[in-house]
Amino acid sequence: MAGIQKALDAGAVPAHISNVCPPGTRAYLLELGWLECDEGFVTRGGNSSVMSTAGQSFVNKRRELPMYAVLIDHPHEGVILWETGSGVDYPTAWGPQLADVFARVKYEPKHELKAAIEATGHKLEDVKKIILGHMHLDHAGGLDQFLDRKDVEIWVHDKELRSAFWSVATGADVGVYLQHYMDVSGARTTYIGHVKLSLNWKTFDERTVDFCQGITLHHLPGHTDGLIGMQLNLPESGAFFFISDHCHVIENWRDGVPQGWLARDHPAWFQSTQRLKRLEATTRGRVIPGHDKETFLQLQGEINEGKGYLSLEHSIASRTTYTKIIFIMPRRHLSDLKRKDLFQTKGYINGEWVDAKSGRTFDVLNPANLEKLASIPEMGQLETVLAIDAAHEAFKTFKKTTGRQRARMLRKWNDLCLEHIDDLAVIITLENGKTLTEAKGEVTYAASFLEWFAGEAERTHGEVVPVANQNQRILTFQQPLGVAACLAPWNFPIAMITRKVGAALAAGCTTVWKPAGETPLSCLAQALLAQEAGFPQGVINIVTTLDLVAEVGKELCTNKFVKKLSFTGSTRVGKLLAEQCAGSLKKLSLELGGNSPFIVFDDAKADTAVEACILAKFRNSGQTCVTANRIMVQSGIYEKFAQALTKRIKELKVGNGTEEGVFIGPLTHERAVDKAMCHINDAKKHGGQVILGGNPMDGMGGYFLEPTVISNMKREMLTTREEVFAPVVGLYIFDTEEEAIDMANDCDVGLGAFIITESISRSWRVTEALEVGMVGVNLGLLSACESPFGGVKESGYGREGGRQGIQEYLTTKSMLINVAE
Repeated sequence: MAGIQKALDAGAVPAHISNVCPPGTRAYLLELGWLECDEGFVTRGGNSSVMSTAGQSFVNKRRELPMYAVLIDHPHEGVILWETGSGVDYPTAWGPQLADVFARVKYEPKHELKAAIEATGHKLEDVKKIILGHMHLDHAGGLDQFLDRKDVEIWVHDKELRSAFWSVATGADVGVYLQHYMDVSGARTTYIGHVKLSLNWKTFDERTVDFCQGITLHHLPGHTDGLIGMQLNLPESGAFFFISDHCHVIENWRDGVPQGWLARDHPAWFQSTQRLKRLEATTRGRVIPGHDKETFLQLQGEINEGKGYLSLEHSIASRTTYTKIIFIMPRRHLSDLKRKDLFQTKGYINGEWVDAKSGRTFDVLNPANLEKLASIPEMGQLETVLAIDAAHEAFKTFKKTTGRQRARMLRKWNDLCLEHIDDLAVIITLENGKTLTEAKGEVTYAASFLEWFAGEAERTHGEVVPVANQNQRILTFQQPLGVAACLAPWNFPIAMITRKVGAALAAGCTTVWKPAGETPLSCLAQALLAQEAGFPQGVINIVTTLDLVAEVGKELCTNKFVKKLSFTGSTRVGKLLAEQCAGSLKKLSLELGGNSPFIVFDDAKADTAVEACILAKFRNSGQTCVTANRIMVQSGIYEKFAQALTKRIKELKVGNGTEEGVFIGPLTHERAVDKAMCHINDAKKHGGQVILGGNPMDGMGGYFLEPTVISNMKREMLTTREEVFAPVVGLYIFDTEEEAIDMANDCDVGLGAFIITESISRSWRVTEALEVGMVGVNLGLLSACESPFGGVKESGYGREGGRQGIQEYLTTKSMLINVAE
């Protein structure tokens, strides 16, 4: 999965363009092969007199240049393939006089069009329309994949079809020309012999044709008179022009010998280029060459002006396959943010955006395509001490603020989160992978903690305690602990911070945040909004790190100025932090690993059970602390539930979280895919039956895993003992209520559980018997800002949210007063 290119983006389509693809359109750029040219390729291949000096310099260097097709999943038209004759099937087809040239060209004619299409989640049978930008008899262009497919329409310009099947020089008919072609080239003719007779040709001769909603075809003569370009107008990603063999002009060949490759002065090339420039200017689009290497240089200067021309060159030395998928639309980028300043790439200490003293950085990647989003400071112990010192100094003043003052700042922060919900959601989706819908839900959820703790800030009151001595009174009141260290996970990068920090700030504590290295951008955006909400300098500090987590964590645990530490993460790390905090007896909140049972009883409504399970299991791609890990179903409803659940899971769309309709995004890092596959393979080893999925989705270019259902689960399997942070469902069967409770409690952790039953009495009995901190009944959610969140056993201790949440950051002080005269 290495080397995935950035997604294509041209910005929004201008308002004056009305022919835009409908919502839900998806497009994929398919890399189907490449040309590798050594030094002197052109100058040794023919006369370069028509080539500019820059052109000669460019092409004569060693280059590896990909060729492209485009697959479009159109809501109205179905699956459309744009092809440009991307494969020269037979090197001898260009005549023995070019043998010297081809000896220096590495080309793979088997471009695996079928594999490329399937990697997008489609099949060859799904393709109903093909647009040929360019065709030759010696360019199979993938059409041999569609022989005898009368249901497939092949769209091509009339001049292109004529030039392919009629000899311009002699006017000979097809049969004579094909025989001549065979004699000269010695090429196979299976494809050639069928292509005209078997395919459903659709020709046109207009200069411009609106092919369908969002797609326009342009006649752009170049190498042949019938070349066409495809304009694709995508509402979120902009306008794209996919062009064919544009610069290589047929008239520059004489007697089968090339007279030049870059025909800058040729009228056809000049006219087409000028037209492309006008189209690019009026649409603010991007031009992507799909067939000819010459275009790479020419269009860099002639087209895409000011666009930061998309470099399609890359090394293939370490690759084992040349088929690659580049997702085009819909695509959201950090550059699309309405508030650009929400994209912060530095740590935040004492009110300043700062780099690491060492100058080191780490990269934040989009898990959907491995695109680099940002380089973030790799901070260590030194920066952590600075952040703690700043928070300690700020606490001297901040602890004196009133609850109402802190409440106003928290409410302002809440308002800012909701005001910028779209931008914050984009940041979450790009660095975490969850869908935009879920990301917006997280922003709302995160803001709810700020609103809730704003109310709690004004309720940190004490009490008067009566005593036996009538001349004495006891008063109690609450005070903030001091500096609070808040360590957040990557699965809910905003909500897990506000749930901790909201309570800490409401109590009057100052804070040092340590976001997950995979998802720091969301936290940094929150710091900016908190600053705007009025929180003073030093009250909020952020230390960013990926490789120095242990160093930063140890300082937070052992520094004497830190009085409270809150951590959400694995049980293993939680135990280590507790051990390190023991030396200074810090107050701890630990929300650690879970292994939530999802118990479906015979009396449950099947549709209620299925929908609750979908939410509990597949929210955030199965990466939640309380994800339904063990799906335990009573024998009387097992078959019905298993079939209904599997059918429902098949309907869930997997893809980039920015894409409309996607329900399951990528996992956040590669380790999650590896762990999930370990659990799946272990289940199979112990007799589990994979009835759906079970494989990584490597062709999608990111950390994707097929939604998986495994039946015949047993207690000895890893999935029974360990938390699975992935879209993997394990189905267990039980007979009695007592058996279900015993199975559910048979683990070392106890965070959450789910019960699906129509019996009120059973819901109470089972809830009280389960060894967990939270139970959801007839739904797939457990958490809200008003309720305490936390577990028992090795799931940790302490509570976040609810009225209990703020107490984690307060200490109670008592005062004994003598009231005697």
